[in-house]
Amino acid sequence: LERIISDSGEISSEDFRIDTKLGVSVSYEGSSKEEGYLSAGYKDLASLCARLALIDIMYEKQKPLIILDDPLTNFDEDKIDMALELIEELSEDKQILYFTCHDSRAKK
Repeated sequence: LERIISDSGEISSEDFRIDTKLGVSVSYEGSSKEEGYLSAGYKDLASLCARLALIDIMYEKQKPLIILDDPLTNFDEDKIDMALELIEELSEDKQILYFTCHDSRAKK
């Protein structure tokens, strides 16, 4: 997911912080902003990052089933393409069910 964040050019993945309650904040222009200041797309991106990180931490040896129910709704076209590539990469060693209701968020 770092690639999706970093390739946007606006915010680096290093600017994001996730606390123990999975609350997200971002350092931007010298100050820390809570999740409420983020756009809907960045909120969804941070949420997806947190969920995937939590899965990696909780299941080091096991490979759980991951269900993604239209997590890319608020992503712009470039982020959708990168996220779909990431989901495809993750599916090489994880079982992922990805649901979407719109062709623009489906693998092309």
